[in-house]
Amino acid sequence: MSYHYWQNKKKKSKVKFIALSNSYHGETLGSLSVSNIDLYKKTYENILKETIIVDSPDSYNKSENISEEKHAEIMFDKMYKLSKIIMMCVL
Repeated sequence: MSYHYWQNKKKKSKVKFIALSNSYHGETLGSLSVSNIDLYKKTYENILKETIIVDSPDSYNKSENISEEKHAEIMFDKMYKLSKIIMMCVL
């Protein structure tokens, strides 16, 4: 849907997707492209769209010595910085 949206807006360069690590979105080729679980993805990896994988902000993965709020802040800051790098490459 997001690809279609940007194509309709004449933003033909917006063709990259970012997905969270350990994410699962289904087993169609499109959904496997933005998923990150090898059990499902490995078989089809040669025909899937390249996707940028970022660490999940899930607090299950946080260090014990930081709060959930701080963990989320750190993780989303990493995503924000990555998005800035991607935007520089696309423009």
